[in-house]
Amino acid sequence: MSSLTRSALVGKLLIISAVVAFPLPAFSQGSDDFTIATWRYYCASALEYPNSDACVAALSGRAAATPSTQTQSYVVAEPSAPRADQETTDVVDSAPAQTSDEPTRGFLPGRLGYLNSDFSIKNGWTIASEKTDFVMHVGGRLFFDAAEFFEDKNEDLGDSFDIRDARVEIEATLSHDWSFRLSSGVTTGEDGSGGIQFDLKDMYARYTGFSPLELTIGQHDEPFSLEEMTSGRRITFMERSLANALAPGTNLGLSARSHGEWWTAAGGLFFDDIASTKDQGTQGRGFTGRLTATPVLDGSVLLHLGGSLSLRKTEDSEGVIFRTRPESGIADVRYVNTGPIKGADDIYRLGLEAAFIQGPYSLQAEYIMTKIERDGGFSNAWFDSWYVYASWLVTGETRPYISEIGNFGQITPNHKLGAVELALRYSSIDLSSKDVLGGKEQNLTLGLNWYAHPQVRLMVNYIFVWADDDANDDGAVLGGDNPQILQARLQVYF
Repeated sequence: MSSLTRSALVGKLLIISAVVAFPLPAFSQGSDDFTIATWRYYCASALEYPNSDACVAALSGRAAATPSTQTQSYVVAEPSAPRADQETTDVVDSAPAQTSDEPTRGFLPGRLGYLNSDFSIKNGWTIASEKTDFVMHVGGRLFFDAAEFFEDKNEDLGDSFDIRDARVEIEATLSHDWSFRLSSGVTTGEDGSGGIQFDLKDMYARYTGFSPLELTIGQHDEPFSLEEMTSGRRITFMERSLANALAPGTNLGLSARSHGEWWTAAGGLFFDDIASTKDQGTQGRGFTGRLTATPVLDGSVLLHLGGSLSLRKTEDSEGVIFRTRPESGIADVRYVNTGPIKGADDIYRLGLEAAFIQGPYSLQAEYIMTKIERDGGFSNAWFDSWYVYASWLVTGETRPYISEIGNFGQITPNHKLGAVELALRYSSIDLSSKDVLGGKEQNLTLGLNWYAHPQVRLMVNYIFVWADDDANDDGAVLGGDNPQILQARLQVYF
């Protein structure tokens, strides 16, 4: 994507984000020129409404009539099988009943009919059409991180405070069988340069007309790894483990998934990430698939087993790169870093996953192996990584499991004072193989979570890092470092 195209995309997203940041009733007849211009852009571009003047007049209230005081209640239904980032609870909404004789605020003549609108901290902004199946939910997330680095050999490992993630998330049901998701915002730099960068996480359309089979096209997660497929809002620790460095992540592609009572299956063809910089360089094209099973699913007892496979042909003449931070999102250093792997031709990934839940107790583990086949006389490279962790919800809650997609949902506190969780994780990664000396690293993480509210979580992690002599961030820092990291996060989402 060229810089000009990306700038246009960023500009469009910012304008649409400005529109969706406020509920419809907030605009009055006294709207200024900027607001009217914004609505005109929204009508013509986002809604593709042919008569932008009529659309603007309706939305801004310039042709508004006084609505009746009667209250109409309705339930906004989620798409039939939401993705990992999507809440699965129904959103109950209410809006003033509209008269059918004249246009009123929130009315698009002949297009969507009356638009009922509601905003709350819990549910974000939801609008729904009375004339069609159109329902749109606008939410978001804010992750504020702070860290103290106790250096060993290297100094200035990162910032003490940063916005880890700030994102607007739009989910819409366009018709009975079609849904759409857009998740974009800013995050800490993923290319190693530090600072804040624009990030387009998801942008896809989904067709559910062949239920339980679903088809998805656009930028979305490749079906690989339990940890990767679980939303960043719902993972137990502040960051995913070292093993996540070997997962393919989010890319442009076409995929299908289905499920039964005790199994899920997903697979698709994928290409490059279209809007943000990956740690692994140019990804090329390939197939990724995942199978999961729950041989035990009885009340609060669960056994989850799964496996993933990815076969990819890379097209990066500059080489593929594997690297990762020491499980701290605002750290500037990546101890394990292969640098460009010259001659990389084919990338094979195999992942195994397991989780066991019994009431408030949880165990989870994964192993990922990656093989890089190389041409030009270079030896093939083998990397592997794994983690295991245990958690205990002291206040008695159970991690919810979403059987239709084979991963975990959002923990909801059972008590007014919230839910408390203790966790312990050990992770390991080996990125050294023959002439590729990316280094080895092991981390031990202690975690404390306070789910103060269904939309608010406070997190504290203490990390012990052991990096070997080759783990020197491709020569940028001293190897053999053993720092410790104390970090905390305020996590808000709606």
